[in-house]
Order: sequence, then structure tokens, then C-alpha cells
Amino acid sequence: MGSRAKLLTGLVLTFLAASLCAQEPDCMECHEDVVFKSTAHTEEDCIDCHANVPPEHEDKDLEPLTDEEGCGDCHRRQLRRVERSVHESEARCAECHGDPHQIHLVAEPASTMSPVNQVKYCGSCHDDPPELVDGFIASVHGRGLLRSGLVEASPSCSNCHNAHDIEAVDDDKAPTSHANSPEMCGSCHKPVLDEWQVLSAHGMGWAEGSDEVPVCTDCHSSHAIIDPITSEARLRSADTCGDCHEDYLTTFRATFHGQSSDLGLAASATCSDCHTSHANLPADDPNSSVHANHVVETCAKCHEGVTASIASFDPHNDPTDPDDNFAVYVVWVFMTGLLIGVFAFFGIHDALWLQ
Repeated sequence: MGSRAKLLTGLVLTFLAASLCAQEPDCMECHEDVVFKSTAHTEEDCIDCHANVPPEHEDKDLEPLTDEEGCGDCHRRQLRRVERSVHESEARCAECHGDPHQIHLVAEPASTMSPVNQVKYCGSCHDDPPELVDGFIASVHGRGLLRSGLVEASPSCSNCHNAHDIEAVDDDKAPTSHANSPEMCGSCHKPVLDEWQVLSAHGMGWAEGSDEVPVCTDCHSSHAIIDPITSEARLRSADTCGDCHEDYLTTFRATFHGQSSDLGLAASATCSDCHTSHANLPADDPNSSVHANHVVETCAKCHEGVTASIASFDPHNDPTDPDDNFAVYVVWVFMTGLLIGVFAFFGIHDALWLQ
């Protein structure tokens, strides 16, 4: 071996020896009580997160790592998003992702931020009112996620509220705001969104930027969403529509459909049976399901063989309003007067007879 080769070999050995001497000490020699089971940080060494720890230290001299010190070097983007969110200074990384030494990949079932576990960990802070969590657990989304295990098909907290850049629910930038919630719901229910925004008076109003029209969460609620085809949902639907259409709810309740619905007969026709759920248009719109062009077809869904004459029935007539249908108003006045007159006559008759 030549002198040049010997020199090169000596330099390499010197470098390796210096590297070995410069290695960080084995942390586990002192911290044997730390159990490291993280599947998200398998390639990281202690010093990667605890860079602020001096080589010679005692536990009592150390302050807990901040998010900036412990997570910021690798997760800078996520940290910036949290700092701009409603969780700024309210929740640290470990409060959501769990013990720093046992953080799992979010896609793993064991992760505190897995779709199933999010409900538990988000709910530990967001438990007022209790309906936030309890309502979701009992909802069609919650049952699909927690009971049926439909992790890919059922939404969890972060699907609707985002993961790190969470805004207040009524903030203009929040996916849950009035302006954004249809697109949020439509990310899963796209065919419904496509129909609603072009065939519904509500959807077209929303597309034009109106903040007066109802959107998904106004009709279906936000957390306690129930299956719309269940008896419970059908019996509630008239009251839901009546929150905005109070006059129509009053006249509906006076009809056979409304009265049978009040008795709990879920098969009774309700608002969406006649007006449809997501393609509801004014009655004077030729495309409306209750327009004269389509009303026979609409009624025939329940009443087989219905004629145009029968379908001309006005389900929202107010007999006490002479401007609505004067003939009906006259009959109402006559029948009401007759009823009062009969009871008054027999009341007076009985009073005189008892004497």
C-alpha cells in the first residue's frame, strides 16, 4: 500500500472515530420508562424532536417542548394552519394526536385522529351542548361510521370542519357556513347537489348568492341527521318546512293529509311528496311537480287513477280568507254560523226548560 493510500485510510478511520465520539448518547439508558410505539415517526431519533435538550441535563431543568420546538421543523405547514384556526393557543398538537411517543399515522385505526376516534377526541372538548356528539353518534352518518364501519363512506369531524385550518362554523371561510355548506355536503352527495342547485328554488337562490334561502343544514340539521326515508323524518318534515313557510304549514295541518300526519301515520303525504325534496319549484313554474301540467302525475303516485278534476283540489286553501277562494269562504261562514246558531238555540232552550 502506497503512502497516499495509507494517508487516505488514516483520514477515513479518524473521521469514523470522530463521528462515533460525536454521536448522541443513548437516551434510553436514562429514560427507560419511555415506551416509544409511534408508527408515524419510525425514522426519527430522539434528538430530532428534542433538539433543545442540552447533552448533559436533568429532568428538572427541562421545560415541556412547545409545538414549535417539537413538531414545527417537520410539520411547519400544518402548524401555520392551526395558528390561523380557532384552535390557536387553544389546543396543542399532542392534545389531538395523543402521546408524542405513540403517535400513529392518521390512516391507521389506532390513531387518535382516525375517522372513528375523532368523534371521541374532538368530543372531549366539544361536548357543550351534548347534542353535538350524541346527535352525531345517533345520526345516519354516525351509525354508518361507528356501527357499520363505513370509514370511507361516512364522514367524521374533519370531513366537514377540516383538520388543521378549522374556522368558526359561521365564519364566511368555514366549509360549514351558509355559502359553503352545500358544496361541503355535495362533496359526498354530488348528484343531489347537482339537482338541487339547478332545479330547486332554494338551490337557485343559493347559487345567486342569497343568504335567505335554506341550505342542506337548515333542512337536515348538522349533527343529528336522520335518514330522510324513515317514519321519524317524514313526520318531522312538515314542521321543518313550516319554519319558513308558516302559512302553508297551517293550511296543510287543516287537510286530511296534515291531520293524518298529526296522528302519526307516516304513510300520509307530506311536503316533499308533492313538492319533491331537491327539485321544489313555485307552483306557477311549468317544471314544478305541482304545476297544472304535472299535478295529476304527482297525485297519481299515491292515488291511482286520479283525474284532473280531483287533482284540482287546493291543499293549501284558507277558508277564513275571502281573497283565497270566496266560494269556500262563504260556505265556511255559513257552516260556522249554523254551528254557533244551533248550539246557541239549544243552549237557550235547555236553560228555559230547566226552569
